[in-house]
Amino acid sequence: MICSSGKFTLFEQLWMQISFNGIFIIGFLSILQFNWIIAVFYLILFPLIGIIYFIMHTWLCPRCPHIKQHSSCVQLPPFLTKRIYRKGVSGSLKHYEKAGLYIVLYGIGLAPVYWVVQTKYWWIPFFVLCTMHYGAYFVWFCKRCLNVDCPQNLNYKLMCENKEAN
Repeated sequence: MICSSGKFTLFEQLWMQISFNGIFIIGFLSILQFNWIIAVFYLILFPLIGIIYFIMHTWLCPRCPHIKQHSSCVQLPPFLTKRIYRKGVSGSLKHYEKAGLYIVLYGIGLAPVYWVVQTKYWWIPFFVLCTMHYGAYFVWFCKRCLNVDCPQNLNYKLMCENKEAN
């Protein structure tokens, strides 16, 4: 991402969207092979309620300057994100929101591991996609993110504190 503009490149958007959706699809199909009830629970709990309602509608996306000021998003095409997030949300995340964010964000990849490793070959692309997605967060996106309210954005907060100290 180019920090001065706040826009994500098409490559960055595709990288994050393909890897995230791949994690979810492989995880869902792996669980579905063994137990359809747990697969439906996984579908409802993580992407529908966790990602779309809590993270995108209520917690993180409404506070994100990338979507508001730059019409740029790594999780969904910006026109979809703008339709989902709730306007007028500001201020820091509360402790329970931060905890929920971590549970949903990492649960999408951790919850299906038990079933993925039992499948014949799906564990290989699953772990490659997990490495691509979560690795990109920590190596690339979280270090350059403009969302000061995100609990994962420690580098931006430190950078701001250093500027204020000088």
